[in-house]
Amino acid sequence: MKRKGTGFLIALIWLLAGLTACRQGESGTLPLLTSVTGDALPSQSETAPPQTAPPQTPAAETVASAETPAAAETETVAETLPETEETSSILQTEKSSRVPAATRGTQVPPSTDCNTEEIPVTEAPPEGPDYTREENWAYLGTEEDKPVDVFFVAPTVIDDGVYLRTEEGIQRKKMMLSLNNHRGIYAEQGAFYAPYYRQMAAEVYTWAPEEQKPWRDQAFQDVAAAFRAYLDLYNAGRPFILAGFSQGGELIIRLMIEFFDPDTEEGLALLDRLVAVYAIGAALPESTVAAYPWLRPADSAWDTGVIISFDCEAPGVTGTVLLPAGSRSLSINPLSWSRDGDYADKSLNLGAYFPGIDTEVPQFCGCYIEPERGALVVPGINPEHFPVDEDVLPPGNLHEYDYQFFYRNLQDNVRQRVEAFFRP
Repeated sequence: MKRKGTGFLIALIWLLAGLTACRQGESGTLPLLTSVTGDALPSQSETAPPQTAPPQTPAAETVASAETPAAAETETVAETLPETEETSSILQTEKSSRVPAATRGTQVPPSTDCNTEEIPVTEAPPEGPDYTREENWAYLGTEEDKPVDVFFVAPTVIDDGVYLRTEEGIQRKKMMLSLNNHRGIYAEQGAFYAPYYRQMAAEVYTWAPEEQKPWRDQAFQDVAAAFRAYLDLYNAGRPFILAGFSQGGELIIRLMIEFFDPDTEEGLALLDRLVAVYAIGAALPESTVAAYPWLRPADSAWDTGVIISFDCEAPGVTGTVLLPAGSRSLSINPLSWSRDGDYADKSLNLGAYFPGIDTEVPQFCGCYIEPERGALVVPGINPEHFPVDEDVLPPGNLHEYDYQFFYRNLQDNVRQRVEAFFRP
């Protein structure tokens, strides 16, 4: 773990040189990561559009203003890391590593090896991956001595094209890189399960809703098939966490709608084993909760069977793809674990973690939930130093750093909810 201080600039220059080398060529060669059984330690974190649409599956369809702390003075990462607690400029290199990197609760230094071989290509049938086959899982129950399982759905990892082709090695690697960056949040508590799936590309988010629908449904078709295989072949009645980020968060909320109806025998049994749902970077609209009342938003740090949801923005944003104007998401503050609008001071922040430069910053930022859309507002941050996909997200949106800004608080909260689940 590198922190601010002596030797940091040298290490940073080394990292930037490696990242630059990796980005040369068509798409770069990404590091070899791990087998489906998780034998190797995780490392850091295009498509040709098809001619026909995939088969469709049924689609599922608080607060006071806060005082805004002043933003910290910043410099670019190419100069030096500012000696301030609100270190906005450290994200200059984060575009290729958008979420925290860690395993078993400890961070793993980012890799800059650009010459390792690809994850093997596998043949995927037209109807989607067969999740009874191990090669279609990025993680399949690693660390089974843990008290619960974690079924995790990866976020969007490809920008262009239409959907991720799970049979292509480079695209599988991109998903694996992202999974490795998230896994440390959950690895102390859960045996990790994560499928490769035909996720929708970021570009599709810019299309009209009716044009997006076949590709959203295709992604859900795969995730639902993977979850069915997990339940039938691997879960064996164990308690579990559902988790995801961004598109992955949207899909696990849809899993909740489709699988967890308490009026069915299976839905009631699944709710009884559900520790929590971490749908980070996804909306939990009031209208959806009203339609499906078993989708319960979290109200505290320790309630179970609930959905933890939020998405970060700078002050002044009025609408995004994730939290559009006119809708309201039932978000929770990851520092105070409250759904009210009170400002949670940065002193409550146990640590932000930024994998691209392997840096942890305690007390990095505070936050509050704004009343209109339920966005999690992070004041004192310069959005220009936190790059996002500008084709999809508006200026001031900090969506890609939802996990990073609150890494340690989320990791600690997973422990709290697991302990609460088993408490008599």
